Amino acid sequence: MKRLTDSLAPRLIAAVLATQLIVITGLMLFWMVFSHAVSHDDLSAATSQRRVAESITLDPAGDPRIEPSSALRAYQARRPQLAYAVYVDGRLVPGSSQSLAQAIAPRGWAAPGANLEPAPTLDDVYRHFPDLRCVQLLGECGDPVIAFGEGQRANVSMFPVHGIGTAVVVTSGNRLGLDDLPTALLTLIPRVMKLLGSAVLATVLVLPLMLRRALQPLTRAADAASGIGLETLDQRLSPDGVPKEIKPFVTAINQLLERLESGVSRQQLFVANAAHELRTPVAILCARLDSLGDSPATRDLRRDATRLGLMVDQLLAAFRMQGQTPADWRALDIVQQLRELISDMAPLALRSGRAIALEAASSSEMVLGQADGLRSALANLLDNALRAEPAGGTVIVRMEASTSSITVDVVDHGPGVEESDRENIFEPFWRREGQWSGTGLGLGIARRISEGHGGSLQHLPTEGGGATFRMRVRRAPA
Repeated sequence: MKRLTDSLAPRLIAAVLATQLIVITGLMLFWMVFSHAVSHDDLSAATSQRRVAESITLDPAGDPRIEPSSALRAYQARRPQLAYAVYVDGRLVPGSSQSLAQAIAPRGWAAPGANLEPAPTLDDVYRHFPDLRCVQLLGECGDPVIAFGEGQRANVSMFPVHGIGTAVVVTSGNRLGLDDLPTALLTLIPRVMKLLGSAVLATVLVLPLMLRRALQPLTRAADAASGIGLETLDQRLSPDGVPKEIKPFVTAINQLLERLESGVSRQQLFVANAAHELRTPVAILCARLDSLGDSPATRDLRRDATRLGLMVDQLLAAFRMQGQTPADWRALDIVQQLRELISDMAPLALRSGRAIALEAASSSEMVLGQADGLRSALANLLDNALRAEPAGGTVIVRMEASTSSITVDVVDHGPGVEESDRENIFEPFWRREGQWSGTGLGLGIARRISEGHGGSLQHLPTEGGGATFRMRVRRAPA
């Protein structure tokens, strides 16, 4: 049920059906008040005739007669002018109004020996009563009426009576009152529902199709919005073909994207400027640390300064990739890049009692990318592996090539990553309690750089214990 109420189509269908019901009911009431085709009193005939039919009983001889029930007497007390006549098998039933029977003068029904079939039809009634005409009730022929005297009317209807058969009940002097409303409504509601049924069927079948077609521009706008991310904040939703009622919403989304793009650009520019300003102080710090000798404290400071430099390089690389496309990239020798990176980080590894080994499937493989970005991402992975690798161990950098991509695995043999943390490690600022210090930004930036190159970065457990980070980038066309 909740899924139906959450959808726009059932709500519109319900609204349209409610509107149709209100309109049809209003037209019906208007017709009842102002139409000259039917008297208001004709609507009360159903009640009076039912009261009379309920009062038909059998006398001791087994012949039908009218014994007014308390309901009929109470009904007639409020309408002193009410008269009624009942015919069963063509004969006037005792207890009927003789004056009314004489006024309507059915052909042959009162004659001795006259007889109808046990269940007379409406055609029989029309054949035996002169001046009988149909009353139009909402496009259908209702119970007929007889015009007689000076502007008088008698209503005719047939009722099945248990143990007797079909009785033709004629009433005149009908006056519409509050006690007639239930029966009048029960008489009119089936006719209203017939009119409403076709409208309901058309609404249920046609409206969802029309709604789906009308909302196609909004669906396209939603698809376009789902494709907008931090890298594509310059895109906007097209208002073409969108219904004017929804255009303000699309315009508001575009204005939101403009504000978001402006805010993100300012933030990225600030980070890039801050990282650029930090490069010189970090370089000076590293140079001064190199002049302090080789004490344990100095080695720790050099390692921290190197990591700080790597973080600054990553921030700058991520900023420089903003707005770049594959057309801006150039072919790089990934094997040469790995050799230079390992050569630069070898002193740090040796001072910490660890080693780095390169396993390359070939001596040269070309990739498409941005040199500083790829180097900073790989440097972060290698630095993390050196920190996780046990003392005396070897971090393995393995490069493999396929027809369309290059895969670089950075493998350590440390404690590894808990299964519950394997997705969190790529979230910005996430750090596991009890682990080495850091900002928690490195892996997130490395994955962003990898994806910016049309590749990926994922974690895999190392066989025998440890963590393997696999970076995949595009191979340069031959």
